[in-house]
Amino acid sequence: MLADAELDPGVDMSANGGLSAFNKALDDALCQVGSSHCPTLLVEKGESHMSEIFAIDTPDQTVTGLVLAFIRKTIAEHARAHD
Repeated sequence: MLADAELDPGVDMSANGGLSAFNKALDDALCQVGSSHCPTLLVEKGESHMSEIFAIDTPDQTVTGLVLAFIRKTIAEHARAHD
């Protein structure tokens, strides 16, 4: 998963779909290897790199709900692949 927070330096919501230049370049490079290598992308509107972390274990699920869903999906896919 590659995540960018809207309020962080270098993130322009009007360019690259809100991805930082680094994450856009990394996404492009990984996807060129093959579609199975394309990462999940998360653009956190109204968030910063600090609020991403401070949201853990709070009622606000704006970011952590999406991250938890990604973790659960990845674990389930891994388990199915190794059955």
